[in-house]
Amino acid sequence: MSSSGRSIALTSLVFLTALALVVAIVSVGGRPAAAANLTVTKTADTADGVCDADCSLREAIIAANASADADTITLPAGTYVRTIAGANEDLAATGDLDIAGGSASGGLTINGAGATTTIIDGGGLDRVFHVKSGGAVSISGVTIQNGSGGEGGGIYNVGTLTLTSSTVSGNTTPGNGGGIYNYSTLALTNSTVSGNSAPVSGGGIYN
Repeated sequence: MSSSGRSIALTSLVFLTALALVVAIVSVGGRPAAAANLTVTKTADTADGVCDADCSLREAIIAANASADADTITLPAGTYVRTIAGANEDLAATGDLDIAGGSASGGLTINGAGATTTIIDGGGLDRVFHVKSGGAVSISGVTIQNGSGGEGGGIYNVGTLTLTSSTVSGNTTPGNGGGIYNYSTLALTNSTVSGNSAPVSGGGIYN
């Protein structure tokens, strides 16, 4: 092989090696190419910033909010009580569970094991869920209870919210929407909204 041929071959080898290194770095340290399946492993309300083998519902939602993909959270049977106080914080670190998963990505999906066995309890500290503007979430197979928010005791929705085979019950607010305060897009299928209270209007749903 001529010296020019060896030079071309060496240049190609260096380029391919560098390309492989870039691919490896992106695979390990970059954003996952595919949507994540996050499994909650404990009922405790913790927020250490990581959803791994030790993952709370709050940690799973924080991880999903940081992702641009349409992630899915699997929520096994259990009672998940909110214990971290701090209303009016919008990053899900304290108080209610703020959902920012955008509709452009398909949004976030939360799958419970059934409304009678998977219970998300606000603990009377704040509302249970806040679906933020531009956010989208599909929730199925859960009960949402004991939330207490300024507007929307159980859920405050200014994004896109779909509830399937779920129950919203026993939530309160001093304003509107004891169960759900909806200011955007709401779809309920085979779901129950009952036993919620609001002194102004919309004991069940303020739409």
